[in-house]
Amino acid sequence: MGCLGHGVGLEDEHADALDRASEVLLGDKGGAFDPRPFDTEGSEWADMAFEAVQARLAEPADAEEGWPYQPGEEVEFEARMGTGDTLEGAGTVVKCLPDRRGVRVVVRLGEDHPERPGQYITMGLDDVSG
Repeated sequence: MGCLGHGVGLEDEHADALDRASEVLLGDKGGAFDPRPFDTEGSEWADMAFEAVQARLAEPADAEEGWPYQPGEEVEFEARMGTGDTLEGAGTVVKCLPDRRGVRVVVRLGEDHPERPGQYITMGLDDVSG
């Protein structure tokens, strides 16, 4: 609304939520979400959120004995994404994350991946083969 000249912005009503989102998504990297970069389609928010999630997933982790896949391990995968599309290919394990259903594997796709070069994605154990 602020960008449309109404004088009301996200900071006015949602400053605490923006601070919490910055803390959770950006972690100890510091910084904060700037609620001012905005367009009428809202795409800048989606871009900011995507970048924050990618940065968080990219954080390296020390290997843990109980993980089914270890950092640096090359894997093949076929995973159904939230959009319903199937993503397949090869990548490098970055870390495993606990999930309410078990463990998710964070994989960095190769730079030559045809759909998402260099991106980080998470997938279930059923989607990965070593």
